[in-house]
Amino acid sequence: MATNMARAGYGGGLPRSTRPSLIGLVIALGLPALAIIGSHLTAGISDRTAAIILSATPWLTLGWVVLAERRPLASIGLHGPDWRTLAFGMAGIAVNLAISLAVGTLNAALGLHETQSDLMANLLQGPGWILVLTVTNGAVLTEIAFRGYAIERLGEIARDRLWIGAVGQIAVTTCLFVVSRGFAHGLVWLIDDIVFSLFYLWRRDTLACLAAHAVPNLVASALVAMGAAR
Repeated sequence: MATNMARAGYGGGLPRSTRPSLIGLVIALGLPALAIIGSHLTAGISDRTAAIILSATPWLTLGWVVLAERRPLASIGLHGPDWRTLAFGMAGIAVNLAISLAVGTLNAALGLHETQSDLMANLLQGPGWILVLTVTNGAVLTEIAFRGYAIERLGEIARDRLWIGAVGQIAVTTCLFVVSRGFAHGLVWLIDDIVFSLFYLWRRDTLACLAAHAVPNLVASALVAMGAAR
């Protein structure tokens, strides 16, 4: 019995098949946690360094899937787009904007305000294209590392129960957003994340989620950049 368990990879610990996923989760969730906690709570990491870590995380996650796990990108919801991707992406844009407006109104009624980092203040005063790139890459981080990778791999570890992966991802990332941007933005994130996690569980289409998230970010940051340039 013990020999059979060892051959199957259960030698007193986690199955070997889950270990690449655990390392991948350290990349997808652990690096952002390190960056946000280090820059906002302990002051051990500068805002600029934190931004570099956050920007690199989705690309490191993709590299881990392909080069280390040797799995297709479809395993994190990235597959060839079709008309459904476009249709659901467009619908997601409308939903995303509606959530932002609704929660923004609620935050105003409750007197909650977002916390703005020194980095964001500097971005608002710097070249507009850097602001647009930084904010848009935040959508890439969210949909690839948080939504796609974290939900899928946490779900696999939980014996293919993706809803557990979604709950785990929502809990971790909501805490990170509260730490970094305050309760006002944390509330926006929580509602947005619940809606789009349900959408992901339904479609398992990271590109559609990415379109729904990146396009509003791109438009909003471009408008802010143009306004700041005047």
